[in-house]
Order: sequence, then C-alpha cells, then structure tokens
Amino acid sequence: MEIFSSKNGIRVINDSYNANPDSASAAIEVLRNMSCRGRRVLILADMMELGEYSEIGHRSVGEKAAQSKADILITIGEKAEDIRQGALDNGMKEENIYCFSSNGDAISHLGEILMPYDTVLIKGSRVMKLEEIADSLRERGFTKDE
Repeated sequence: MEIFSSKNGIRVINDSYNANPDSASAAIEVLRNMSCRGRRVLILADMMELGEYSEIGHRSVGEKAAQSKADILITIGEKAEDIRQGALDNGMKEENIYCFSSNGDAISHLGEILMPYDTVLIKGSRVMKLEEIADSLRERGFTKDE
C-alpha cells in the first residue's frame, strides 16, 4: 500500500497490487477509518481468480463499499456492474456510482468526478493495471477546478 498526495490536495491510497474480496474489504475499512478533509472515493476494479464465486465476491465488495463512509464509488472492468449492483442493493445512491470498462475511460472522466481534498482508494487485481490510475493522479491531479 502506497499513500501519496496529488495536486489539489488529493490523497491517494494506492493498493493496486492485488485484490480479493477479503483484501478489498480490509482496504475499504482503512479508508473508512481515515480522517478525511474532503470526500472518500473508492476506485475498485475486477478481482481475478474467483472462479464460480466471482459474481458474489464482486457484489460483496460493492456491499462493503455501500456500508463504508464512501461518498463516491468508481468501478472499472468486466465485473464493474457486479460491484455496482452490490453497492446499489445496499443503499448507495446511483448518482454516486460511476462504471467504466477500462482505465482509459475512467481516467478521461476523473476531472468530472474528483474534487480538491478527496481521499481516493485504488484497489483491484494486478492484471487490471491500476497503477495507470495512480500515475495519472500523481501527475495531473484531475479535479473539477482544473
């Protein structure tokens, strides 16, 4: 897990090396317990090697996201809809959830979503290459006030 500050005071928790439902839930709990100046933003992507438990595993992470203090949920990948549905089923408002098929799509919309002083958690399997998101945040910041 790497924590760094980006432009406009965005704090990034980059835990993108690997993910399974337990490690994603633990990372979400870290964000939940952090003191944050702005909003809590989750960027969650596909978790690999879940086999027949893939749908339930992704939905359970969405459930955990809804139960946390997260203000915004951004999902990326083929299983993004399962994470989204888990969050919706557990009370997260649809207008606070953004689903993207790829990192590039997500990166192109971060400026419309993120605000100064947000705290952003990035979590997903290694194959999802979420370091692309972290690197973009480190280099550019991406907030509405740019």
